[in-house]
Amino acid sequence: VDRVAGNGGEDSRRTWKGAAVRIFSTLRPGRALRQLRQAARKRPSPETIGAYAERFIALGRLEDAERTADAGLGRYPASERLMKVRTFTKKHRRKEQIARLRKEMKEHPTPSVYSQLAEIHRELGSHEEALTICTECIEKFPSNENPYLLMGEIRLTSFIADRIAHDGLEAERELQRVVKLNAQNLKAHLLLGQLYFLIGALDPMQTHMEQALALSPGSSEIEEFLAKIDARVPGLRQL
Repeated sequence: VDRVAGNGGEDSRRTWKGAAVRIFSTLRPGRALRQLRQAARKRPSPETIGAYAERFIALGRLEDAERTADAGLGRYPASERLMKVRTFTKKHRRKEQIARLRKEMKEHPTPSVYSQLAEIHRELGSHEEALTICTECIEKFPSNENPYLLMGEIRLTSFIADRIAHDGLEAERELQRVVKLNAQNLKAHLLLGQLYFLIGALDPMQTHMEQALALSPGSSEIEEFLAKIDARVPGLRQL
């Protein structure tokens, strides 16, 4: 009887110990998270905010990790650590969406499906993949303006970053295709205006910005842009 009781006591102690380990294991992540949050608030930097966001990833809280990284990038936009966290979380959160769109693209391809998938890849920084999807969309739906617009936007972004002439020429070509297909495309006119301003082509810049203003009368954003141009080139809008 003593032996049985002894074994029972040992089993009880093991059960309690196992429960205690499980309880403390759930408490430690919360404590570590609080410490990292306090560090990020008291001593904000790419390192402290990055560590805080990475802890969310370890806990499987990808939405919180992405939100934390976005907030950090608002303060430290050049932080590679925060950019990596954001890219990682976005890719993993969008895996299901990408898989669904790829399946739709194979079974029931439409310009909208192509555009959504290409936009996701552009957002994730996978520009070459986005361009490939746009090219495939153009082959199937050559009269749809959306893939040209996205390609033009990607090329313009690259041109602004690296000032490579080829990117500027490609951006102009794709955006001009958009306005030929749809002269009412406001975004294409705005992007062309920006491109022509960057290369000093003021006449076509003025044309596209005025067209954008006609499509969106009273737009404070467009008026502010044109006001800055007037300050640099007095009387341009009266020419």
